[in-house]
Amino acid sequence: MLQHTPYLETLRLAHWPMLTDNDVRKLCQTLPAAAQIRELNLMMAWELTDASVEVIAKYLSALHTLDLSSTAVRRPFLSLFPEETRYVLQQGQICARSELPLTSLRVLALNFTAVSERDLYRLAPLLASLERLFLVGTFPTRPLSSISANDTHSTLTESVRATSAGEAEAFLSGLVAHFRQRWRAASCSSTSLLSTSPLTAIFSTDVYVIE
Repeated sequence: MLQHTPYLETLRLAHWPMLTDNDVRKLCQTLPAAAQIRELNLMMAWELTDASVEVIAKYLSALHTLDLSSTAVRRPFLSLFPEETRYVLQQGQICARSELPLTSLRVLALNFTAVSERDLYRLAPLLASLERLFLVGTFPTRPLSSISANDTHSTLTESVRATSAGEAEAFLSGLVAHFRQRWRAASCSSTSLLSTSPLTAIFSTDVYVIE
């Protein structure tokens, strides 16, 4: 049926627990309108892993909204960062948004997934161009009582000691704001890929609005 929908822009496959990575791959490869899909909802497709994210990024280049809530993704998008881009970020430098996957993405839901705080920090360059980010049940992941005094997270050339949920949220928000500000100041092609709207981030315990 989907092969006869050349103008399809929205695809909702939520609450389909038996959907697999192979199903997503076949769907993206055979869908005539793959390059036109703007919204994809895969919420509660529990079997889906990072392999599906790689396929989605490859075929659904115009994607605006992606819901991966309650799936098995753990390190989405990170494997798609070019090696030279990862090196630049590790040195604490800025990268162009055009070097990262899904440049049209504006809404991302990762509610109730196993994406770690460390990997969310590493995703900050991609998250910076969003308008809405949903991380309920995902970030912050641990209560204060379970965090030791020596538990340190590192990203780029900075580090944060996650002594409270609020501090972890503030650190991620600060990283995202850093990229947004640097892109605006760069006067390069990345500026056109950055939303002019502030980013609203919905965390497990609070909501942040990032200019």
